Amino acid sequence: MASNKILCGIGMPQVFIDPPVNVRLIRDFLARAETLGYESAWVQEQILSDFPVLESVSLLNYAAALTSKLRLGTSVLLTVLRNPIQLAKSLSTLDQLSQGRLTVGIGLGGRVGGTASGDESVFGYSSERRVQRFVEGIEVMKALWTESAASFHGSFWRFNGVPMEPKPVQRPHPPLWFGAHTEPALRRSVKYGDGWMGAGSSSTATFLKESGLVRRFLAAAGRDPAKFSISKRVYIAVDDQKVRAERRLRDWFSVRYKNAELAVRVAIWGSREECVDKLTEVIKGGANHLLLNPVFDEIALALIGEDIDAAVPKFETTRGLEGNGKGVTKQSAQNPNVGNRHNRLSEVLLGDLFKTTDVALDLLSHAFTAGDDIVRAEGSVQMVRVGISLPDFFGV
Repeated sequence: MASNKILCGIGMPQVFIDPPVNVRLIRDFLARAETLGYESAWVQEQILSDFPVLESVSLLNYAAALTSKLRLGTSVLLTVLRNPIQLAKSLSTLDQLSQGRLTVGIGLGGRVGGTASGDESVFGYSSERRVQRFVEGIEVMKALWTESAASFHGSFWRFNGVPMEPKPVQRPHPPLWFGAHTEPALRRSVKYGDGWMGAGSSSTATFLKESGLVRRFLAAAGRDPAKFSISKRVYIAVDDQKVRAERRLRDWFSVRYKNAELAVRVAIWGSREECVDKLTEVIKGGANHLLLNPVFDEIALALIGEDIDAAVPKFETTRGLEGNGKGVTKQSAQNPNVGNRHNRLSEVLLGDLFKTTDVALDLLSHAFTAGDDIVRAEGSVQMVRVGISLPDFFGV
């Protein structure tokens, strides 16, 4: 992925803090996201929990049946909790059903949520040599995806001439993005992966440090950084009432992460100007993909691209916004020509949430001025998939 292209994803409803699971919400959310030309839709991994969280691969299979353009991603699968042979088959099937739209985010993970011990023993696995098992699992999946009769000889898996069909649509296999924090883990991301995503539970400062290490390791490995994705999940609340925003963020983090204080350390909140400044730090820190995650349904998310040349480099971008478990999404742009002609965008407003009985819709409104022509020059930014030119910054 070129360093001047910012792609933004949208997270589909998956965590339902207030049961029951709302299937209609998922369906309506994905339909609207695809209509708006979002680049991708994402899920997280949490198999055990005391609140409803849908299983990630199953949910993406459902999403594949409901969409035709969105890329579908996991952020991230904890592969040490899964059998790599079965997982290879499941992901290959998903790539087939989505016709080559899958991005496989994977990670080693730390403490296993939902367990007293915090390790993978509840899954029947030992925590011993888990890094080796993690790496072997990746190699097993790659072998099954790329070899007509796969063979592998490791410490945990050994087999000869094993067929697995169908192969993934994407060759040699779907992109592998890693979730990682430590230097050894970041080195593995570069060695085995096609991208890296900074966790939503990590701060911008941590992301800046880690993304710098990733770039350094890419250079040391002789890899082209233009072909390696760097992403960051960002929990964000655009709200002039900062006390209310912080309180709600704390409430959400106390359920999702069992740690209300984490919200203060990692989330972005405040006025639109404050949020623009903070998002700018993430972009300038090397992100070429953003996964934005508002966490409650009464946020006014309004970011305007104006007069910030000095703060933000020139980027080519595709719009996107991540929804929460209650289903934040967007309403279609007011200009009817979005998608089939270029328009100069003077203002982007992502916000003032609109409530229906089933879903909170994040209103996406665009203030356009006339103009079909667009010049891809320094000082302008293009929304790649919907063909909109912004002045110097794409706010979300």
